Amino acid sequence: MLEGTVNGAGAALAWLAEQRGVPVEQLAAGAERWLGEIRDPPLFCNGVGGLGSPWWRADCPVSFSAPAGLEAETVAVLESIVFLLQRNIESLLAAPGAPPQRICVSGGLAQLDGLCQRLADLSGLEVCRPESTEATATGLAWLLGARAGARAAARSFRPEANPALGGRCRQALDYTSTLSRPPRT
Repeated sequence: MLEGTVNGAGAALAWLAEQRGVPVEQLAAGAERWLGEIRDPPLFCNGVGGLGSPWWRADCPVSFSAPAGLEAETVAVLESIVFLLQRNIESLLAAPGAPPQRICVSGGLAQLDGLCQRLADLSGLEVCRPESTEATATGLAWLLGARAGARAAARSFRPEANPALGGRCRQALDYTSTLSRPPRT
């Protein structure tokens, strides 16, 4: 069994909104457009809520590699989520057994086409998003016996070559790995 945890995914946007003194709705409203426009955002170490697998550090610093504008920082935060997911997917692909053939996404951020496409591009796997991205209620109903069944994908994202994204991912994971080391005492 493998566990891959990305802490603070949605909370990272709330953190950025608070740091910049803007409503989180402003970030949400511009996110899709900015994902399409910003080509070279800074790197972001997403320690909001602690850093999950494989580092498992609750007190990891939250940091941008360089100052940038609100739009670029929003994209950096969103990409950090994709990069952390990718790190977990790499562990899944390296594990014994049948490798995953596709990724099914849910949650509020799964509504962003640009985020889903980046995940497909990095992972090399098809990313499927159901009509309804609310998975908690569906999962609860399944557990309680309603057995809602598999949800059909309303939208699929097929992997495309994106070497710039792959390069940023490697840099971001190196940056995060460096910051995730506990301070020397």
